[in-house]
Amino acid sequence: MRDAKRKRPAFAEAGRSHDFRQFQAGTYQTGENRTSHTAFASASDLMQEAFASVRNVRQAHLDYLRALGVSPGALACLGQVQPPFGVLGVQELEGSLFEPSPVGRPALIVPVAKPITRDIQGLSIDDIAIVDLIAVRSAEPTRWLWRDGSAWALGSGLLGQNAPLRVVPTPFDWLKAGGQALCILDWAAPAHCWELLRGELALELPDGQLRNRLRNALVRNAALPPMEVAPRAA
Repeated sequence: MRDAKRKRPAFAEAGRSHDFRQFQAGTYQTGENRTSHTAFASASDLMQEAFASVRNVRQAHLDYLRALGVSPGALACLGQVQPPFGVLGVQELEGSLFEPSPVGRPALIVPVAKPITRDIQGLSIDDIAIVDLIAVRSAEPTRWLWRDGSAWALGSGLLGQNAPLRVVPTPFDWLKAGGQALCILDWAAPAHCWELLRGELALELPDGQLRNRLRNALVRNAALPPMEVAPRAA
């Protein structure tokens, strides 16, 4: 019987150092150019890699993010529900994917998480599942790589809360918002993803360019009712 509910602890940020300045180098592609593929990492792999990246974070990385406009408060807010970010050396793969590499160039790693509930000995425990990892660099904030390729957005757990939903353009903006926003990663996502957005109370966007892009995506992926030509009366 589920008569109790317990929350997870906040996630820590500590570990070995990487040169955060190297985040400014590299080329990435958005989801519109991403090709189909098979999964490269299991759920347990993703969780292990997420926490490995978090252990690489040092004060220099936090200072650099702060200079980019990501406040300690925003990271602390996000850290209450998931690992906020990490640092990994990454090797780019075909299809806008990446894999961790000890000789790869460092990149900012943003875990894509979804809320789940686990039933452990009668306790209903709030938890998360890491469904993908995003690698991005500050020099090209609108271009990123996927670890697995299955994530269509950061912050999808905010959908369906019957409140205005803030939409931001990049993972860096999502970190600035403390995770309290939606960042669309894959603009070529299946239609059912866009159907979730069509049911929102209101969408708040920072500029007309993102609004127009989102409107076009919603129209392009709108579900149409069955249509048939009625037979003519004899």
